[in-house]
Amino acid sequence: MDEASENKNTYYELALLLKSEDDVAGIVTLVRQHGGETVSEPRTRRLALAYPINGNTEAAFVTFVFNAPKENAKKLEGDLRLRDGVIRSMIVRVPLKGGVPAPAAPAVLPERPGRPGGAGYAPAIPREPRKAPAREPLSNEALENLLKKI
Repeated sequence: MDEASENKNTYYELALLLKSEDDVAGIVTLVRQHGGETVSEPRTRRLALAYPINGNTEAAFVTFVFNAPKENAKKLEGDLRLRDGVIRSMIVRVPLKGGVPAPAAPAVLPERPGRPGGAGYAPAIPREPRKAPAREPLSNEALENLLKKI
């Protein structure tokens, strides 16, 4: 790519929730079809969703940086909405530091402690059930006096 066309391109970060990790290669191909060039390798992690989205309770969270012309990024956004494997997507412009994209995230997503065999799950905080304060039973006289006050 020559220097004049490089300056017309903008760096973007693409974040996706996909139904399956197998859809990542198709997304990278779609970015290339829209004149984009991946700058970083896609990072993927399986997540449990906080609430069901279109019947999905789990998703593959994928993020990577690419550069593309502005008008192609808008078209890519529309095509991502039409893909079956995409649950949610978001494209944001990445600021430049010294002519290169500023690092937005660590090279490797940190593993979060969680359930056995499930990376990305936050552990549940154990809580003890609340107990009502202990009260002495009221006598009939005390109950009648309280009712009179009301």
